[in-house]
Amino acid sequence: MHYPYEGSGKAVRMSRLSGAGNGRYLMVRTADEGGASASAPVPGAGGGSGTGGRAGVAGSAVSPSVSAPALDVDGFLLAAHAAVDAGADALIVPKGRTRLLAPDLFGRCALVVHLSSGLPYDAHADARQVLVGGVTDALRLGADAVSVHVNFGSDGELAQLRDAAAVAEECRDWSMPLLVAAHARGPRIADPRSVETLSRVVTIAADLGADLVATSLPVPLYRMVEVVANSPVPVIAAGTPVGGVDLPGFARAVLATSCAGLAVDARALAGPLVGQAVRELAGVVHDPFIPDRPRLRHLVSVS
Repeated sequence: MHYPYEGSGKAVRMSRLSGAGNGRYLMVRTADEGGASASAPVPGAGGGSGTGGRAGVAGSAVSPSVSAPALDVDGFLLAAHAAVDAGADALIVPKGRTRLLAPDLFGRCALVVHLSSGLPYDAHADARQVLVGGVTDALRLGADAVSVHVNFGSDGELAQLRDAAAVAEECRDWSMPLLVAAHARGPRIADPRSVETLSRVVTIAADLGADLVATSLPVPLYRMVEVVANSPVPVIAAGTPVGGVDLPGFARAVLATSCAGLAVDARALAGPLVGQAVRELAGVVHDPFIPDRPRLRHLVSVS
């Protein structure tokens, strides 16, 4: 007998990452992964006025980046359940903390096990990331995907690239989707939010073997379409708007650049209010009436 879908494990897992089945993703980080930024500046969309409600997205104002406090165990559990109830497609959870979450939670949401970590009290925490697990660990935990963190331009860049490549090989062996959180951080990065820098970052992450790439937004935001055009795999906007930003307006502005979705941090979404914030974002990411934009690959060439 011919089995046409034999070996389609990755496709099954990828489909679980987009709960609405539209190839869009709303992922929520529920715990401190060690040195990862909890929130991010909201770049201006360029011209025009805000979208109403809370502070607008458009315009040149940039909300400051703040460091949100880590969630305690109860806060972590509350945030995880609230995010799932509100419509998150996936939770990104450090390997160890996955053991705190009831298995039935992932009947409604995908699990992405994060395999990188760092020391938040280290002076170079934004740059130093190490592997703390592998794909087989994630499989034992029931993961639908794994993620790793690479800081391009950091002192640890080469080691992180080697680690990401090794995880990509494991993912291929086990038909496991790989999300690479690719950021431009470190002493060799002049402008971490330039289109040229971010375009190169997503290209390298894809070439490592990523199935999805999460990266920062450029300034101005609308130029994210050029970053996306350079990636052969879907790009997710990483970072959490702060300072009372109109969340639905922010999500619409991001999707308008051909991004495949958002990866946001529960800590920066006001802790107990994470459910409300995720619900607002999910309403846009899962909106069937927002058309997919064509991937404009001709806009920028990365040499």
